[in-house]
Amino acid sequence: MRKPLPLFCIVLLILFLASGCGTLKEVFQEIKEDVPTSENTYFDIQDISLAMLEAIERGEPEFTFNIAEFEEEDLAHLGDDMPTFWGRPDTYSVNHQFADMKDIAEDRTVDVKNVTANFKYSNNYYVYHHIVNGQEIPEDMPHARTVADMLPVVANEIFSALPEDASDYDKALAAHDWLVANLTYDDTVDNLSDMNGSYGALYTRSTMCRGYAETFNLLMKCYTDVQTEEVVGDACQETGSSWLGHAWNIVYIDGAWRQVDATFDDPENNPSGTVLHYYFGQSDDVMRVNHEWEASFYPACEAEDFYYFRKSGLFAGDEDAFKEIVTGVFEGAEEDPEFLQIAAVGVEPDKDNVQFIFGLKTDKKMSDSLYISEQVYEDIHLLTMQFRYED
Repeated sequence: MRKPLPLFCIVLLILFLASGCGTLKEVFQEIKEDVPTSENTYFDIQDISLAMLEAIERGEPEFTFNIAEFEEEDLAHLGDDMPTFWGRPDTYSVNHQFADMKDIAEDRTVDVKNVTANFKYSNNYYVYHHIVNGQEIPEDMPHARTVADMLPVVANEIFSALPEDASDYDKALAAHDWLVANLTYDDTVDNLSDMNGSYGALYTRSTMCRGYAETFNLLMKCYTDVQTEEVVGDACQETGSSWLGHAWNIVYIDGAWRQVDATFDDPENNPSGTVLHYYFGQSDDVMRVNHEWEASFYPACEAEDFYYFRKSGLFAGDEDAFKEIVTGVFEGAEEDPEFLQIAAVGVEPDKDNVQFIFGLKTDKKMSDSLYISEQVYEDIHLLTMQFRYED
């Protein structure tokens, strides 16, 4: 009489038949990948967030992973600090739960969950692949279609004005200046809506920080070879004020990563609608005065502070250099200047330091009231000066 198959063989047979044309080796591999090990299990929230970010950038619809010592309600917060330019984790489902797993962590057993994260892709993802790779935008993404129609017009306005040999610095600066000059910061828009994004920035020209950052990123990625990333974190406008969610950029120019925050260069009290540059090309050290972000997600910006001002000839190492720069601006201007920003070492905006300005040659008589605002980082004073003239 033929002996019955052992239970183990029956299980293997069922798995083999269920796998269609797959081999037993493939079935075993699938089971093995599902079982937590020290190599395929995450403990740190930032590690799993980085892995999800890479999966989103690859365009994957979902990502399955093992995570140890996490409660199910904590899963919804896994992507909180992630950049959201391409998309974000949308929903999570727990596939398996493994209790008291050994050899996962040192000197203890741990509970492990096998989880699948489903991703929701942003307007920017579809716009980028439409413009760069010619992919169709889904019909259920009307805001992405609008951005894809309007972005080329804006890009042409910005970049057609530059010479053919324009540098990466020139391109990034032109995009920054266009955003500051043409967008209005509007804190009444819904923070979670597309109005706070590239759609709001281009469709109504009224948005919040994410609109500035996403549009800058799209312009660089779709129409230049300049490397950029969108940064998400927190920021505060003034010392002692509340820290709020914020978005800005880093950009790779002249051989180094540098910080760019077009929103902070477009404050509500922006004098005469001028374009400020305090937050163009800064280092991490300067940005950390009023910005916070998860550094593991981004390249470090360790290049020289106040890069825009150094490169533009508006950085003064002492009081004499400060006076020389201001005098040169007035002498070289075709019209009486109304606005000037200078970064100067050790130069405070007191009467003695600025009195010489009233003696400079101008076509109109300068008013005896001179508006000066100041930002200070260590011994560097950024002086924003607004000149007034009598009629």
